Amino acid sequence: MRGGFRISYDSLGPVQLTFLRLLSNEAYQNFTYTCINSAAWYDATTGSHNNAIKLQGDNEDEFSPITNSPNILQDGCRNKRKESKTIFEVRTKKLGQLPLVDFYPVDYGKPHQAFGFEVGPVCFR
Repeated sequence: MRGGFRISYDSLGPVQLTFLRLLSNEAYQNFTYTCINSAAWYDATTGSHNNAIKLQGDNEDEFSPITNSPNILQDGCRNKRKESKTIFEVRTKKLGQLPLVDFYPVDYGKPHQAFGFEVGPVCFR
């Protein structure tokens, strides 16, 4: 995506992140994609996941319909109508996969399409 950037976590230092990983068994994080006339996960107009967003973890692992499929808590973007949102939950025991550092939206750039996103906090347990 032109003008893209990686998601940063300025308040979380590498030492703190290492200790959280060492002292935890599981981590999870939500990613909310707000859409206008675009699909985020399942595309009901094509009946496929071909337009699904790809999320990238800290260790460069990819979360997509093919690999490391995230939990979909809400898929309001599936019908590509008006404004809605899709909420992804990445839950893993591979602690190096989080936090999420990048994402690749596929279904954007056509007339009357727009998107936004919100990255939730990483929770270690």
